[in-house]
Amino acid sequence: MSAVAEAWIDLLHHHGAHLLPLRKRVKEPVNRAWPDVRAMTRADALAWLGQCGNLGVNLGASGWIVIDTDNQLGTDALVAAGFTPDVVTANAQVVGGKKEGGRHFVFRAPTGVDPAALHSRTGIKLPAGGVVDVLAGRRFLVAPPTTLDEAGGLAYAAAEGGVFATGGELPEAPAWLTDPEAACPDELLPLRGMALGRGRADREYGADGGWRSEIQAAIDEIPWDDIVGADPRLSDAGLVDTCGCPIWHWGGADNAKSCTLHDGCCWGWGIHTWSGTMMRDANIGEHTDRLNLLAALRNWSDAEKVAWASENYDVPFRAQLAAVTAEDLDEYADRLDGDADAGGTEVSAPGPNGANLRLIVGEAGVREHAAKFRSGAAALRQEVELWAPARTDPAGSYEQRVVVGWTPTLGALALAPEPATAADTAAVEVIEGPPAVDPLLPAYTQRAVDELASAALPIDTASGYARNLLPADLRPLREAVFGPRAAARPVDVEATDGQLAQAITAALGGAKLIHAADAETWYAWDGVRFRIDPTAPQMTVQALLQRHHQAADPVMRQRKIRAWTWKKVTVEQKSKLIKRDPAYKIDEFGDLVGPNGEIIERLAVEVAERAESTAGRNAVVAQIATDPAVAVRTEELDANPAVIGTAGGYIRLADPRAVRDGAEAVTVTAPDPACRVTRTMGAGFVAGATCPRWDQALSDALPSGEVRRWLQKVLGQALFGRQDEHILLVLEGLGGNGKGLVVDVINAVFGDYGTELQTSVLTLAGMNNHATDLMPLKGARFATADEVPPQQLNLDRVKKLTGGGWISGRLCGQDTVEWEQTHLLVLRTNNKLQWAPSAMAAMRRRLRVIRFDVEFGAPGGPELIHGLATAIVAEEASGVLNWLIEGYRMYTAEGLDRVPAEIDEWTSATLAGSSSWAGFCDLALEVTKDPADTLLSADIFPVWDHFRGQDTDQKHASPGSVRVVAAMVCEQLRGVTRIEAKGKTKAGVRGVRWSEAGQELIAEMRRGDIVIPGITGSSYTMPRISSI
Repeated sequence: MSAVAEAWIDLLHHHGAHLLPLRKRVKEPVNRAWPDVRAMTRADALAWLGQCGNLGVNLGASGWIVIDTDNQLGTDALVAAGFTPDVVTANAQVVGGKKEGGRHFVFRAPTGVDPAALHSRTGIKLPAGGVVDVLAGRRFLVAPPTTLDEAGGLAYAAAEGGVFATGGELPEAPAWLTDPEAACPDELLPLRGMALGRGRADREYGADGGWRSEIQAAIDEIPWDDIVGADPRLSDAGLVDTCGCPIWHWGGADNAKSCTLHDGCCWGWGIHTWSGTMMRDANIGEHTDRLNLLAALRNWSDAEKVAWASENYDVPFRAQLAAVTAEDLDEYADRLDGDADAGGTEVSAPGPNGANLRLIVGEAGVREHAAKFRSGAAALRQEVELWAPARTDPAGSYEQRVVVGWTPTLGALALAPEPATAADTAAVEVIEGPPAVDPLLPAYTQRAVDELASAALPIDTASGYARNLLPADLRPLREAVFGPRAAARPVDVEATDGQLAQAITAALGGAKLIHAADAETWYAWDGVRFRIDPTAPQMTVQALLQRHHQAADPVMRQRKIRAWTWKKVTVEQKSKLIKRDPAYKIDEFGDLVGPNGEIIERLAVEVAERAESTAGRNAVVAQIATDPAVAVRTEELDANPAVIGTAGGYIRLADPRAVRDGAEAVTVTAPDPACRVTRTMGAGFVAGATCPRWDQALSDALPSGEVRRWLQKVLGQALFGRQDEHILLVLEGLGGNGKGLVVDVINAVFGDYGTELQTSVLTLAGMNNHATDLMPLKGARFATADEVPPQQLNLDRVKKLTGGGWISGRLCGQDTVEWEQTHLLVLRTNNKLQWAPSAMAAMRRRLRVIRFDVEFGAPGGPELIHGLATAIVAEEASGVLNWLIEGYRMYTAEGLDRVPAEIDEWTSATLAGSSSWAGFCDLALEVTKDPADTLLSADIFPVWDHFRGQDTDQKHASPGSVRVVAAMVCEQLRGVTRIEAKGKTKAGVRGVRWSEAGQELIAEMRRGDIVIPGITGSSYTMPRISSI
């Protein structure tokens, strides 16, 4: 290595390379201020390579321009144009890797061009499919003989025929790299002028052009300190990215590299967010400009964001809107009204990169858009500022279709007359994340095979950093720890329980293995979520620390972590070292002398038996359990109400309030261990999956489209794990009418997020049930109770379970725990629900009844298909999940306040029949709201007493005395007022009279010789109004 290193350093210096140190085995500068670091001398570079460090080249200071081809097609295009590659990169040598076949083509900057003023451009696509980066100016290049862990330990090398292999001189860069007017080969035309430095004024801002460029340029001028400096969640990581811009850390993120704050490099002026935790917490995407980041951090509305930028940095939002006139808005409103008159249901609006997107809003939605444009025109005529456009609440009469990566603005400035194609729209934004399997896994596996035939590497006391030991992918814990290493060599760790535990947690803690200490439960990552696995810690320690000499698989035998300790050098060890390396010698005193003249009294030796003993493993497991990267509390599990685990990715729901402020309602990301998800839906997310059999079954069971739409919204909102809507949903109907199918399918799709309660939990008969009966609700989002018996409901518990807030329960033999409610409670019953009359007001607020009246299999009715629910779950579960997601999106746009008339009628009927008192009031009393119509409590009570006595189960129902009658009538009947007993005035109610049925009840009592106060004689004629 020494001779190779010397040769490379001499070659690089010969060609004017300004060398700088990079961190060991990675592409990262040691010093974040690398553009200003002095060049390394020959001695500096040799010493640094001797410490396994890497080398980089400051391109601007070296006067170099480099064309970096990212694939074989790019290399072929450059070679076909007459250029010869100079360097083979490490990643280019990985068979099957994304950059296989890539090369570096190195040039001198043209005479008369300032190298420091040049610029880099990345990801340039060539006509033949090649992908190329042009690197220059404020950029560093990884130089040979650097080795990279990400490439399996492979090193940068000289390309055959290039200047570093032949000893020639660097050629001057072709003129077309810095001169956009120079002639350029057709296959390389996209590279023309790409190394030319550009200022902000010349920067391209996409298809918006014009005034949008001026606004974006002003936003780019806002200092980063004003954006992130005051936010305690962000801190400078003290690192720089390959573009030279600073890396910052987000509090709570596992990796120090949470985001890069670009400041005029080849990536522009915005933030690139790497951390999924930061994206989730701040509710931002991967790429965000400065102003939108600030708005996300401070939870600002669009109006607040625009006002701040305009007032503090003169971002020209207001001035630029002067180009829009009232006449423009009126004209467009006329066009929209014309479309609506012709039956149009669509509007178009601007999408990403200047694309037009089609929104299906219905005829009412088109007219609302027209009204908004007219409102904007009126505001312009009155010189009202429109630079902070207000949000428009979508009307419930039409559907708003949310589009990938973008939320439509319904304000007056959304001018986009051109329609879009269907390909421009999509239901849910899908964001890619870590790979399910590291693409370099075959290379890692091959290295394990190669190591089997090689001598074991000596212990390296400086190689104890285990964070990059295993591939960074989403494979389950077992596959990861028994799979191949990602690191080029084993990690050598001092043989103490604490050091070994730290190494294991650095390798996978938090991402593959967690421990809930308060529940004494271990969880292992299964590729989608954390699953309870009490054997996980012992298995992990065994896989990573133990030798597996009996295994036939080379990957199983590959060493991951080796435990070592210092031991005094023995005579035998001295003899072996001298024979192996002549640089070691024995001096006249018998001491071992190293290559640098140092006396070696002790050596680091492996002590595998220490790590493999049962006592040793148990001690390491105990240490791992308390490590902050592994230790969690149960309340941290499934704690984010906006995240739902599925086998097809994590569904992330924006808070309904955030959606109203413009956030995307639903996105889907790769599974993220940082979310601490332990549950999964019973259906995996599949974009575009449909459910025709479910749609048909629901249409057969509930013929009303409005009822089905409301049901879809209320079930969809249950996906969000917070009980914002205080609803008790009751599904009524006799058998064979579809309500069981609905509950069975939805419960199956909710999977681990669904649960079924014992029905006794909700009745007075079960009020003394054990506290364990409530534990199924912890973390549930869809809870059902089947066939509630005809007993009076425990209204205190029903109100508690549907009113939001916290509840408590406990498992057998464990302490009581509390949790915030997350579920929607759904009852299905064939029986009449009952509750005390005093609870009528609370139930009126909560209760929503959907009645299933259609009988499947009856003459003229829908066909009865046995096993239909099972078939729908087996064939269409992902489609039903998409149906629920669409329901959530509709809920965020429309809410649940607009209840269909049928549901109101069914609910009112159930309320009226829910108690004998409610039935009595509904039957015997007629509300007139006329102050002249009055009834005395003393007149009402005996009629009520007769009514309740007809039902043995209700003969002791409340009210039990005349004193509370007036108050309970007012509570039961709206529009009735109470008459207080005072002096000669007797207690009663005003605005009500006896109904015909009430008069019949009184007549019935008279026939039975029942004495009614104030009602005497066989010839009594029922008065309409009692006298007071």
